Amino acid sequence: MTLGFVALLALAGCSNSSNQNEKEYKGFSLTPTSASAPASQGDQYEKTPVSASTPSFTIAWSPYTSWSALVSAEAFGYLDNRQGYQGEFERRNNVDIVFRRMDYLQSFGVYGAGTVDGLLITNTDAFAVADSRKKSSGDATVALFPTSYSDGADKILVEDEIKTWADLSGVPVKGAEFSVTQYLFWRGCQVNGVEATYGSAYTFENLDPVPGSVQFAGGQNPSFRAFGAWSPETFTVLNLRNGDEDKSNDVIDLFNSSKLDKYEITDMLVMGQKALDHEGGPGAVKALGAAMQAMTDRTNNPGQQAQTYKAISPNFNDLDNGAIGRCTQLTRMLGPQDAVMVFDSAQFKGNMPKVQQFSLVHKLVATVDDVPMAWGTKTDHPAALLRFDTSYVK
Repeated sequence: MTLGFVALLALAGCSNSSNQNEKEYKGFSLTPTSASAPASQGDQYEKTPVSASTPSFTIAWSPYTSWSALVSAEAFGYLDNRQGYQGEFERRNNVDIVFRRMDYLQSFGVYGAGTVDGLLITNTDAFAVADSRKKSSGDATVALFPTSYSDGADKILVEDEIKTWADLSGVPVKGAEFSVTQYLFWRGCQVNGVEATYGSAYTFENLDPVPGSVQFAGGQNPSFRAFGAWSPETFTVLNLRNGDEDKSNDVIDLFNSSKLDKYEITDMLVMGQKALDHEGGPGAVKALGAAMQAMTDRTNNPGQQAQTYKAISPNFNDLDNGAIGRCTQLTRMLGPQDAVMVFDSAQFKGNMPKVQQFSLVHKLVATVDDVPMAWGTKTDHPAALLRFDTSYVK
């Protein structure tokens, strides 16, 4: 990874509801069983302080549909996001999970430096970040389970006079440099047959998507004609520009992740191997997995959606239930139950070489050999620096 990129990362900012909580998700029991953890309405648990000896694990996260859902598990008592307290699944696994909210690119730098134990990230960004963590702390990165995959959530939005990809020639797309957004733009050039002019006729400029979404939504800068981002920033633009009767001010969704291969942009939980080897490491994965599966199931249950979306909203830019519902159609929620299906699929495995190529083209890694990648356990692949290992959730 180049020093410039490291600096950027460091600084950038339907089931039946009556038996929903009686299911067993590959070891993730959702049934309240402890007398010390009484349940209200079947899924509300007390939160308790932990002892000083309880293993603690810190996870960096940023607002996104499935990640905001996981963090919002606290509203139902599944987790307690504070240090020193436990929700139900933490208590069952004798761990303390602490979430640290930050901007997405900032989270790369923090995880890459080895100062947090885990990170919620897309597969397209994980390859370069795994390289950074290895160089900073000598640690390998393990992808444990998917939280969702993007089925239209990642977008290239343009002013409405830009009708085709050919019209985009000479118009810089602005968004988070070297992130999933630039990956989407790069792939858009490939899909539209203009890869040879990527970087010349088709260019990308770095812009923090959080203030960038407000700037693009304002439509006051005639030179700012194309913007790339993910939810909720794309909703900021679409709600302000396309949410009224004035069609002259609308923007166009020129290209989005639904036009890529299935699972090409997959969101997931990764942790450092050292944290997993630490006392409580596997239990931390169990607790996080149980909470993720519970929240995924709640979003898929019509009887629980309204309450669940309301709980997610404070962790997702205060979007209303309607907007969050639309987000879940563009970001397909997953969990540990889907880990083998996704990570071991031919589609996912076939997509990761594209991620490697993107990292090489943009000089995020010197060679593919810098980040050996594998599927399986540490015992099977001890030299892998990015490993997709579903054994922790089986």
